[in-house]
Amino acid sequence: MEIDRKKLAKIVFADDKKRKEINKIVHKLVVEELNEAIANTEQKIVFLDIPLAIEENEKLNEYGLNYDELWLVYTNRELQLKRLLERDSRGEEESLRIINAQMDMDEKRKYADKIIENDETLGKLKKQIDCFLEKI
Repeated sequence: MEIDRKKLAKIVFADDKKRKEINKIVHKLVVEELNEAIANTEQKIVFLDIPLAIEENEKLNEYGLNYDELWLVYTNRELQLKRLLERDSRGEEESLRIINAQMDMDEKRKYADKIIENDETLGKLKKQIDCFLEKI
């Protein structure tokens, strides 16, 4: 059985209580899988793409997820909305509910060890990441 992600998103982003309940279930399982994958790799550096890492930091740590640095890929709200509309073919109202359910990107900047500005081209984004990696 496959989960209809769009249908699920409509439910959870319309009801904050349901979103928190689902996050509680899903995040623990995701952290378990991430930790298993990390334990089974020989890589010295591992990047995890966790959109709610800042908002759910305490819970993720409680579930056993630890990290050395938190990097934020930042974009302004207008561009965030534009990209979400283009990527998911959702309406503006639903897209705004998704964005509003998350911590404001400007607030997230305060918690990041490194900030990658994602407001221009993919090439510029890659150059920023390469610069950070060279310093490791």
